Amino acid sequence: MYVQSQLPFLICLPYAGAGPSVFNTWRPLLQDSVQMLQPSLAGKEKRFAQAPLRDTVAQVTDIAAQLQEQLDRHAETPVIVFGHSLGAILAYELARLLEQGSATRIVHLVVSGSASPLLKRRGKATGLSDDEFVREVESLAGYTHPALANMDMRGLLLPALRADVEMHESYQHVWAAPSSINITCLHGKHDQVVYANEALQWREVTLGSVDFLEINGGHMFWVDEPALLIPTIKTIASNLDVQGVKDAA
Repeated sequence: MYVQSQLPFLICLPYAGAGPSVFNTWRPLLQDSVQMLQPSLAGKEKRFAQAPLRDTVAQVTDIAAQLQEQLDRHAETPVIVFGHSLGAILAYELARLLEQGSATRIVHLVVSGSASPLLKRRGKATGLSDDEFVREVESLAGYTHPALANMDMRGLLLPALRADVEMHESYQHVWAAPSSINITCLHGKHDQVVYANEALQWREVTLGSVDFLEINGGHMFWVDEPALLIPTIKTIASNLDVQGVKDAA
């Protein structure tokens, strides 16, 4: 039975090169709406000493293993999975695993700054020299991380960033049938990395509903204004509460 007082889980997966702490500013803003889960990633933050993963399947398997015990203990609690750019692809793969693993769990996928997983990523930075790689990534992402201008910091950050970029560029969609998950797709109006028609193709990976929302800004619109997505996530969480109550009746 669905327990109304049990807030939905929100699993947050970051963009290439970032760690789970990029979502820390969301916690106080969402504490009354969701239970935030920020999986650790090999090669970043508290797992910095570990070799970063370069394969989508390995990364999603690692993420799922971290979450399994908590999700199993609350099998009727709805789950929202959010991801931006590379994180959106990981979120999609994780949502499909969760969908497969439970016939009753409500899963809602929120993808941001990402083309449909059916499309190959445009551009290629894997294998370039450090300087060429940084320039290409900044061009592809439409975003310049100030730490990459510092040679010492660059040496620390590049291994994980290179692994993420390789993961994104080598990703291949393998699911034979569409999902039934409901999706909210967020796209920056001025995004020059992912075009609107590429984001709209998320509609082809599910038989569920797909809401397409254009947000004022570029590819990294919510990074510059972290609170921008809070109302959207609160609305989704509230709707899952209502859906859960209906399903439990």
